[in-house]
Amino acid sequence: MTDNPQGLDPYLFLEIGEQLGHLEYAITPEQLQLFREAVEFPEASFPNIAAKEYAEVLVRKHCHIPVISAKHQDHYLRPPKLLKRVQVTGWVREKYQRRGRRWLVVETFAVDEDGTEVLRSQHTFMVPAPQQGTP
Repeated sequence: MTDNPQGLDPYLFLEIGEQLGHLEYAITPEQLQLFREAVEFPEASFPNIAAKEYAEVLVRKHCHIPVISAKHQDHYLRPPKLLKRVQVTGWVREKYQRRGRRWLVVETFAVDEDGTEVLRSQHTFMVPAPQQGTP
C-alpha cells in the first residue's frame, strides 16, 4: 500500500494505465449459500460481486481515497468454481476533469486458478476535491 505521509490529495498521484493492487480469494460453498440467501436468489452464481473488487484493488495501492460511485459495468463471463483461487487485478483506465468535477475510471478483471476469465468490470467514481483547510 502506498503511504501518504503528508496527507496530500491521492487523486494527484493516480496515473492512467497504472496497475493497482492484487486481490486473491476462493469462494467456499458456505459463502455461496450465504450470498444466495442475502440476494434471495437460490440460483445466484457470482458471489464475488459482493466483494467490491474494483474498490479493493484501489485501496490496496493508494490507501483510502474518498470516492462517490457514479457508474458500474460488469461482464460476467463464467461463474467462479467453488474452492478455486480467484485472482483480481485492476488498473486506472481514465482520469479526467469535467464541469469542475474529478473523475476516475477503474477497470478490473478476475481469473480463476486455471486462467479462465471470470469477471471484467469497469467502475467510474467521482473524486471530491479536498475540503478547504486540508492538504
